[in-house]
Amino acid sequence: MKNRMLSKRVYFTVSALMMLVLFMFQFSGIIRKKYNNFDENKYAVSEKNDLNKNNVFTVLTDEDKVVKSISGYIVYIGDINTKTGNTVYEWCNYTKRNLLVYKTVSQYHRYNEKYPDAVLIDSDYVNIDSDIDTFSLLTDYGINLVFCTLPSYSAISENQRFEQLCGISPHRESVNASGLKLYSGFLFGGEASRRRHTRFKCDWSSDVCSSDLKLTMPWYNTSNATKTYMSAVVESEDGSKIDNEDQPAVIWRKSHDHAYVFCINGDYIKDISGMGILTAIMSESKDLDIYPVVDSQSVIVNNFPMFSFENDDAVEKYYLRNTSSLLENVIWPDISNLAESTGARFTFMAAPQINYSDNNLVSVREMDYFFRLFSEISSEAGLTTTRDDATSIDEKLTADAGIFSNYLSNYKFTSIIARKDELENVLSSKNSLIDDVNTIVTDSQDYGGTKLFSYVNDNVINVECPVTSDKYTYSDDFRQRCFQTALAYTNIEFNMTGVCNPDDEKELWNEEIKSKSTALTSYMKNSKMFTKCSISQADKRIREFMAADYSYKQNSSYVSLDITGAQETARFIVRLRTGEVENVSGAVCTKVEKGVYLITAQSKHVEMTIKTE
Repeated sequence: MKNRMLSKRVYFTVSALMMLVLFMFQFSGIIRKKYNNFDENKYAVSEKNDLNKNNVFTVLTDEDKVVKSISGYIVYIGDINTKTGNTVYEWCNYTKRNLLVYKTVSQYHRYNEKYPDAVLIDSDYVNIDSDIDTFSLLTDYGINLVFCTLPSYSAISENQRFEQLCGISPHRESVNASGLKLYSGFLFGGEASRRRHTRFKCDWSSDVCSSDLKLTMPWYNTSNATKTYMSAVVESEDGSKIDNEDQPAVIWRKSHDHAYVFCINGDYIKDISGMGILTAIMSESKDLDIYPVVDSQSVIVNNFPMFSFENDDAVEKYYLRNTSSLLENVIWPDISNLAESTGARFTFMAAPQINYSDNNLVSVREMDYFFRLFSEISSEAGLTTTRDDATSIDEKLTADAGIFSNYLSNYKFTSIIARKDELENVLSSKNSLIDDVNTIVTDSQDYGGTKLFSYVNDNVINVECPVTSDKYTYSDDFRQRCFQTALAYTNIEFNMTGVCNPDDEKELWNEEIKSKSTALTSYMKNSKMFTKCSISQADKRIREFMAADYSYKQNSSYVSLDITGAQETARFIVRLRTGEVENVSGAVCTKVEKGVYLITAQSKHVEMTIKTE
């Protein structure tokens, strides 16, 4: 066979194609770099609004004002300064309801003038022997009761009228359950494909669950005319199966002739996530429920990236590479892939330095590299107060201001993450670096007695991270469902503080990413229909939510929703017992799951029709 040489024509054709491909790759990189405005925070402009503390809905608590107000109201029997009382107050604030508080139910007399949406009861302020007549009277008037906690097992077992009121029969004073089962249709996330049916219905009954959830409780069996929303999972002593209806009830409803009585067997309302249970209860008490939500899902990546390589020796020891290589070639690909798979829009709270007393300088190349990446994936950067113990917050901000003013002078930082006890220090700082900050993110270690978000001065809001992605827990999964149900909202902290300072192999990134990605993916799987936001986008939606007020009317299949307040946009959840929402005008309607719709209002008046099944 004769050797065939390439002709000049073929040679130049191939060469031209290779040059073209090379040019395309090089040119796209040059263009991307040239027009990548990485030194500007686009969200600082696009998401800015003028809403402030003066626009917030205010909960009325004066009897005369509440009765005369056009807004609905809740009666709470208890102390507003307890953890349960805090949850009730914040829930009223978020759902735009007024609130009347009494230490005993006998003090409440004005139900004849204007019916409340419900009477919520802390059992610590109840004497069921003397109060049972009042409870019966309220249900006869058609007023729903919600027992946020129950009286003691012994008190209930000695009062047959209270048992009938709640629709229960005491079975055992204390039982150690192996898990909890949350039934679909109560909290969001109850509907799922058959493939993941058991897990999605929250059959929380594994060994991990036992150490994570509170599973010791009184055992009450429910009677006729009741509906159970969550039950404990126990096994019989002889190993035989116990039917669902015979399992210990945790959350249930008793139907009376004119009203419902809801009962919660546990201290779930002491946690701020209990507002999700209260919201679900209100929806279960009516055929149609409409309430405002934030519609925001945020992930805060704390202390990443780091621009000063302070622990290179430890990184070399455990990762066999330097810190720059670890950040760019190992950690960043995992984080960016996780953001893409979850659809989340991460906010990166960058840490120029941690130790300000050493001689390590900030890597300008690293800063340039990551801020370009943030811009490419439409993420946002914020500030952090994380530092060594010898450095004050003002000293840290001064040092960081010198760094950012030299290399990112046009970037407006609108958020900073801090510990709860540092909040006042951040607010009082006069450092120019935080002139544009309008959101302070804090992590919440004590979940009871807190707020998810609130104004801390006229213009700055404090947004808490009530859940972290350090590891998946059953209790945080439950809490996430509660936040989604109440507010279509979550704000998860993705803490990266110790990744570049490993002490042993258990802290290495390959182990960290497994637990963090499992947790984050699990927590966000039930919120696919809600909007993924950076912290500035979430800030805007939170301000709009706090400024909004509303009213709605239903006439057969026709529903009208009127929105007041200073906000430009408002978002609502519509929950139906039966039927479907159709023919919506003045808003965009998205189906979340069966019987649940997200309404994004585009005008002050929204109309819709309900198609009955």
